Amino acid sequence: MLDCCLREESTIYKENPPQFVIDDKEMKSSDPVSSEKRLSVTIITDVPEVTHKPSIPTSPDDIAIMSRQSSTTFRLAGEGISPKSPKSPKSPKCPSESSGVFQFSPKSMRSEGSSRSNLEKLKVPWDVRSGTSVADFDNLAPTNDYTMDEELGVGGFGTVYRGTKKTNGTEVAIKIIQRERLHSEDNFKEELKVARKLQHPNIVLLHASYQDDNNYYLVMEFCPGGTLAKFVGTKTMQKDDLGLWTVGLDVDLFAKYAWQMLSGTAYLHYCKIVHRDIKLENYMRVGDEEDAQLKLIDMGLACRLKNKKRIQDVVGTVLTMAPEVRSKDYDEKVDVWGVGMCLYMSAVCMDPWYNPDDYAAMEEDQILSALDDPELKLNYHEKRWNLKPDEVRNLVESLLVVNPAQRPRARQIMTNNKWLITNGRDAGGGCCCAIS
Repeated sequence: MLDCCLREESTIYKENPPQFVIDDKEMKSSDPVSSEKRLSVTIITDVPEVTHKPSIPTSPDDIAIMSRQSSTTFRLAGEGISPKSPKSPKSPKCPSESSGVFQFSPKSMRSEGSSRSNLEKLKVPWDVRSGTSVADFDNLAPTNDYTMDEELGVGGFGTVYRGTKKTNGTEVAIKIIQRERLHSEDNFKEELKVARKLQHPNIVLLHASYQDDNNYYLVMEFCPGGTLAKFVGTKTMQKDDLGLWTVGLDVDLFAKYAWQMLSGTAYLHYCKIVHRDIKLENYMRVGDEEDAQLKLIDMGLACRLKNKKRIQDVVGTVLTMAPEVRSKDYDEKVDVWGVGMCLYMSAVCMDPWYNPDDYAAMEEDQILSALDDPELKLNYHEKRWNLKPDEVRNLVESLLVVNPAQRPRARQIMTNNKWLITNGRDAGGGCCCAIS
């Protein structure tokens, strides 16, 4: 394994929380209830605002992360983006088999004297030569190789369908991205090259990519267990068999998922990639079992760190956006904040964006104003957090350090947090660039 871990000390701030006495009656009467549905919004700067009026929870017990729903997105103005979804993939335009010639990726094109050119002459398999097993097809839609079934969801950059490989019946997810919706097709192609190389147990695998005159088609690993947001939404405040209050993921599963999130994030950062939109909706579970493995998806806002330059464009989801993104000067540590927010919500089934006086949920503009405040201090609802071990809160707070200079990197947490190593390691995640 590669030993690329930096063992640096990080500053972790933690208050001594006041103590509360929890009983059945008090919990139902004073636990915060979001008066409106919360919106998980992906934004890009200089965009027209589109908002939807949230609906009201039907029960005082509906205090869950599912109270924020991904339904509103902001887009760059003037890009010619159509609000319509891509056309049905049932019968996409397909060239004849003779025109659907397999194309090598640009990475594999070398001069006659190069080692890769020699490997081509020796008929060494393309996936070995290119360092990736992702097939790349130009001027061809995937319907020759895959059936396309029901629609799984519509994201900001494309529509995802369930598909089946014709040769062996393997289920896949096929994402269709309209070329006209891309702000920069050249940038997309560059990021696609990077995605082809990614292989990590906690990052969704790209099997193949296709393109025709109208669309790109990304054939990806299928995760039937649904999003982590949906799963966390089933863990709202409730009583167990002994009549004790519980909320969020249990401690064992929390530690496993924390390790998997940080492992995938550390791997991306090792590859000089910043995801920039880590949220519960972008984690998929590979199955329906309670401890199903997590996979990070949707690299639509990801970018590469080139020559250690800082990133300046403001993109992401308001709910999980790091404060420094608003200042247009940030690096990969924004993903650490995103993981911290996901773990916060996984632990207590609510987010920190509420008014501590009346527990009213903050609107998007209020969250953005809070992110701009240099004295930002996140809320921790003590009644819920008191149901969790100190180690859970300590981990979350170590990730949600407001000052990015004091916020640790993902690999530092994985190498320095003894509780996480003991309880989360070897639980469906692993990364040679994260730990030695």
